[in-house]
Amino acid sequence: MNVTQQNEAEKELLSRVCNGDDTGFWELWEQHKSSLFLKCRRMMNDNADDAEDALSMAMLHAHEKLPRYASEVTNFRSWVLRLTENLCID
Repeated sequence: MNVTQQNEAEKELLSRVCNGDDTGFWELWEQHKSSLFLKCRRMMNDNADDAEDALSMAMLHAHEKLPRYASEVTNFRSWVLRLTENLCID
C-alpha cells in the first residue's frame, strides 16, 4: 500500500469514527500501538511496566477523545503520538 492509499484508508477510518463506528478506532489503534509502546518505553527509561501503563492510559484517552476530534485529525499517527507523549510526561 502506498502513502496515498494509506492516507485514504486512514481518512476512511476517521470518518467511520466520526459516524460512531468504534471499529474504526480499533483498526487505527492496532496499526500504531507497537510504535506507541516503543515511544512509551523510551520516555519511561525502558521500564516496560510503566510503558504498558502509559500505553493503556493513552488508549483510553484516545478512545474517549477521538470521536470528538476525528473530523479535525489529518494524521492519526501524529495526533495519537502527541497524546501519548503528553501522558508519558505527566
